[in-house]
Amino acid sequence: MLSGGSGEIEAARLRVVATKSKKESALEMVKSAQEMNKTAEVMTSSARDLTDKAKAMMDAATAMTNTARTNTESAKAMANMAKNNMTAGQSQLDTTNKEIIEAEDMLKRVEEKWQVIDVDDSPKKAEKSSNSTNNNGTNQAAAAGEIIDVDAEIAAGLDSINNGRSLVAAISAASSEIVTALNSTGNTQLVTINGCGSRGANGIYLRDHEFIGSAHHNSFTKKSGSLTYALYRKDSYWYVSIWNCHAVYKTLYRTMNRSKTGLPPESGWMSIDGESPAPKLSM
Repeated sequence: MLSGGSGEIEAARLRVVATKSKKESALEMVKSAQEMNKTAEVMTSSARDLTDKAKAMMDAATAMTNTARTNTESAKAMANMAKNNMTAGQSQLDTTNKEIIEAEDMLKRVEEKWQVIDVDDSPKKAEKSSNSTNNNGTNQAAAAGEIIDVDAEIAAGLDSINNGRSLVAAISAASSEIVTALNSTGNTQLVTINGCGSRGANGIYLRDHEFIGSAHHNSFTKKSGSLTYALYRKDSYWYVSIWNCHAVYKTLYRTMNRSKTGLPPESGWMSIDGESPAPKLSM
């Protein structure tokens, strides 16, 4: 062998080794690329699944939005109907309360005018009657007839009172249903006051955002003729007052304690210029 041939052979061997090394590196790169391709296919499939789920969720969200809109419109319609019923019921309630007061006053006047006959006195009256003349008997019969008429008048007055109270109870029950229906929309719109000694303050109060400006934005009002009964918060206290021409005509009740909540408390009230007892609220 020539002296120069061994060098070329060694160089060729080194080249073969280098080429094999490059081939192995290339095979590793191909293998890695194949693995990455498989991973990409999995990710693509997962992405497609997520896209399908997202579309389904969007469709469900759209359906829920449409349902919510429908429910909102239904709630608004129910609220408007309830407000109209409330106005009519409140008017009837005010009228009935006046009739009850008139009936009670009539009953009081009748009872003061005529005294009830005690059954225990009947033997004495019978003895007195046996010793009286025929004229006295006639007079007693006339008096008895008058007493019967008065008893009938008292009974009629009591029936009127009882009927009025039954009507008030029925209206109060209907009012409670109206309050529940309106307040179920997620925002308290009505508050019912009952149990007040000042009867005019009892009834349903409607949320009034426009009541005497922004100073009392947490306000509920009830109209009664030219007067406005207002339930509102001022200086952290809640009040029930009668307003006339945008000014306090008479402060009836106030909470005993300060409150920072947006709704009035159901109990814990005290009388100011209102008749006892203090009110009880329901929402």
